[in-house]
Amino acid sequence: MLYTLQKGYEVLDAIDEHYFQADRTPEIDETYDRHLEKLIKFHEHVLLKFDDKLKPESWDSASIEEDNDLFLRKATECYSESRGGALRLFIVAAAMYDYGYQTGRLDRLVEHVDRAEEEKEAFA
Repeated sequence: MLYTLQKGYEVLDAIDEHYFQADRTPEIDETYDRHLEKLIKFHEHVLLKFDDKLKPESWDSASIEEDNDLFLRKATECYSESRGGALRLFIVAAAMYDYGYQTGRLDRLVEHVDRAEEEKEAFA
């Protein structure tokens, strides 16, 4: 759980260090902003699930992981050597991808723990 929070901090740090220094189009801003919001909501959902405030499997984490893969593919397709700071955007995209990946792992861990607790209660 702490590792995922650390990855979230690394995204914020990468944004601060690299994102604002890169040349960006409004479409790039929207893509990055939308994906970051999606990842934050997913992380919040996983934390709520961990606190038993939400039912297990109440969110399709596979779709978030697919969106994360799609985001990284789009980020690499948007690369233009003529655009200043394109490599800076890759650093941010990689940090965001890693944050999404770790949040997905945390979600699977929370699901596993919830299932184990349910099975333990069923046999007790």
